Amino acid sequence: MPFITKADLKLELGITDTGNDLLLTVLASAVESLWDKLTNRIWAKTTHVEYHSSRQGDSRIILDNFPVTSVTSIYDDDDWVYGEDTKIDSDDYTCNLNDGIVFYSSKFSEDKNNLKVTYVAGYKDADVPAWLKQVLVRQACHWFKQAKDQRWDMSSKAEPAGGGTISYSRLENNLLPDFVMLAEMNRK
Repeated sequence: MPFITKADLKLELGITDTGNDLLLTVLASAVESLWDKLTNRIWAKTTHVEYHSSRQGDSRIILDNFPVTSVTSIYDDDDWVYGEDTKIDSDDYTCNLNDGIVFYSSKFSEDKNNLKVTYVAGYKDADVPAWLKQVLVRQACHWFKQAKDQRWDMSSKAEPAGGGTISYSRLENNLLPDFVMLAEMNRK
């Protein structure tokens, strides 16, 4: 299930009818996909399999995705077979779940792609941080407003009833400043 839905966007936009439901659904999905791409991470709870190389004396692995829910298995195999005889006992490592760093009580062998890690990381829908949900909603709503005006090239717009002017001229790739800033802060 997605982090944001058309219902979240309708609430933010004050829309009650169903005439724009398809567009809102597409925009909610698109903004989440772009977020993953810009941060170079998968934010939804997913099982990951990663291969890491270790240097002499390494005793930790920095995983690509976090927060980590669980580490299923770690193999240290120079031959890339990753059989049971190369599986590291779960009692021999710990994991900083928030940062996605595995700490091994010994040293890994030195080789290229010798470490195979299977783990679960990301947020379940109910656990998505409020800041993330809000920045996704705001970006999708921005796109919705531009789509409804059919003005993707617009640089500014005067709001009715003395509501001021909205300037789009400072947007980077049509992305809101908060969206860009938070994506950069959370890039892997």
